Amino acid sequence: MIKAEKADEPWVIDLLCASFDQNPGVNEVVNPSPNRLKNIRRLITYAVKQCNRYGQIWLSDDKCGCVLILYPFLKKPSLLNVWADVRLAITAIGLKRVKRVLKRERLIREKQVKGEVGYVWFIGVHPSAQGKGTGGQLLKEVTEHIHRQQLFIILETNSNTLQWYAHRNFIKYDELQLSYQLHFMVYVHPVAHSGHHHLHW
Repeated sequence: MIKAEKADEPWVIDLLCASFDQNPGVNEVVNPSPNRLKNIRRLITYAVKQCNRYGQIWLSDDKCGCVLILYPFLKKPSLLNVWADVRLAITAIGLKRVKRVLKRERLIREKQVKGEVGYVWFIGVHPSAQGKGTGGQLLKEVTEHIHRQQLFIILETNSNTLQWYAHRNFIKYDELQLSYQLHFMVYVHPVAHSGHHHLHW
């Protein structure tokens, strides 16, 4: 895998927008106005910038797959973050929908593993390259990389991809009923964990 550079950012955004066009979680958050696709782009752009500051962005060797990793414990309150959140609310979510989306995010945070974790925020493969094992290989390399840092790895997914993650050493530990079923998963390394701390459910 390749660590994304600043010059890769436009491609990363294009790739993830194409991958998540029909994703139920993304489409539940963004304003489903005639500008839905633009709003998805705004959400993905926000995530990319957050991961550039407080995480990592990795590309597959052929650059057809991408994963955004966020380290929530690194994110501190700041005017920059407040402005980014406000801008997202105004442009991508829509002010009339903010209250409902904030409630959704609160419910999700309540179920997330706390502490020093690596959060797989987005992982996608360009539609032209799907079905070739790119996503699975990228996820394997990324989880190994985060595991070496002695961090737990968490993510949320819908029922369509639950088994895909289960086959890649993620186990489900909780769920949440939204307009779809959201599953909370944590990575379990094939070799038994040792020396981990600060995990709180």
